[in-house]
Amino acid sequence: MIDRDERRLSELIHEMRNQLAVAKANLEAFIDGKLPPTAARLESIVQTLRHLEELVKDLRVLHPALSAGQPALATNLTEINVCDLLRREFSSLEGAAAEKGVTLSVFRCPHPNAVCQRFYGDPTR
Repeated sequence: MIDRDERRLSELIHEMRNQLAVAKANLEAFIDGKLPPTAARLESIVQTLRHLEELVKDLRVLHPALSAGQPALATNLTEINVCDLLRREFSSLEGAAAEKGVTLSVFRCPHPNAVCQRFYGDPTR
């Protein structure tokens, strides 16, 4: 049980670093004038920071559980639209890509209500 929680802790730390890097790259791209700070891009950064808040909450739960040797995190499984999730992630990566001189392109599924667009997962984890 502890090995699983230690792995989850490692995953959380990795995810937090990624989220911070994305937010930082976007802000640096705004400052350097490589990317205009549109409302949508700023909202994407706010969403990234909200996600970080949730990850910090997970760490607060996980740390005491690790020391007590108990399982830690409960999940809240809900239906998630993959297209919406990918669109948000794509938007959050634009700044980092622009910083490196990379242009991102998204190709949408030709089936508007494809079954593959929805799955169950925890949107905060």
